[in-house]
Amino acid sequence: MRDAKIPLLQFDTKKAQDIPFEIFRIEAKTDYDDAVMPFRHEFYVIVVLTEGTGTTLIDFKAYPIQGGGIYFITPGQVQHWETTSPVRGFSLLFMESFLPMDSTDSITPRQFDYFHRTDLAPVLFLADVASEMNNLCESMLRAYHEMGFGRTALLQSYLRIFLIQSQRFYAHQRMSDKTTVADSLVTNYIRLIDAHFIQKQRVSEYASLLGVTSGHLTDITRDKLGVSAGQLIQRRVLLEAKRLLTYSEKTVGEIAFALNFTDSSYFSRYFRRETGQSPSMFRAEIREKYLPHRSES
Repeated sequence: MRDAKIPLLQFDTKKAQDIPFEIFRIEAKTDYDDAVMPFRHEFYVIVVLTEGTGTTLIDFKAYPIQGGGIYFITPGQVQHWETTSPVRGFSLLFMESFLPMDSTDSITPRQFDYFHRTDLAPVLFLADVASEMNNLCESMLRAYHEMGFGRTALLQSYLRIFLIQSQRFYAHQRMSDKTTVADSLVTNYIRLIDAHFIQKQRVSEYASLLGVTSGHLTDITRDKLGVSAGQLIQRRVLLEAKRLLTYSEKTVGEIAFALNFTDSSYFSRYFRRETGQSPSMFRAEIREKYLPHRSES
């Protein structure tokens, strides 16, 4: 029987010298061939490429692999690399607990547009400033391997700078430097959905948390994203259903229960309406397409 589980990679603090952060050169990884199989993480990953071609799939959406590309992977996302030429660059791994430096200037991954956003692409393509980010990675890599005074604080500072600079470049790439009140409302709504979509599946629940009416929230999301507030919730539920069908061994009924559906038949009808396939058909197709090299057992 084919082993269809996609592995969940956990952070190895001993390997990372007892801190929840690691950086390495991709081309120096002797086990890189294993990493190109579909996988997911319990930690955050940033891949900074200087060379390479191909395609990467992040939560079932394809993005080109190219030098100057930065790829941001949120915990739980299914990732798959299909390279057509060798890739070079850096990989940064970290747990959220590594970011705080003091209580007065807290930074969390949910503050950045490239993490935890189902409506935005988790990729950034740089041109003129690619060398700036590569040099920052070089500095991080040196600091990571030096065991001198203040190593952890230095690495935290470098990572925070990298994340903030990436956000600024990302905002510029999207031409959205001028953030309006409506933009902030949509951003906060999407982040709330990501945190509570299983327990809260009514627009009114989120509108209450945001201090607005359901009608206003729907009007704003339609204006900014072209979809209703309710559709954003359903998109997040559907994404989680796809993830569970892909990497878990739960039955369709168990997945329906996990996603707060009243019964499996209603979940199956919903999934078919949204994707054109039954849950079982989707599971078989996605595993055949992206897990072709797993050995028979």
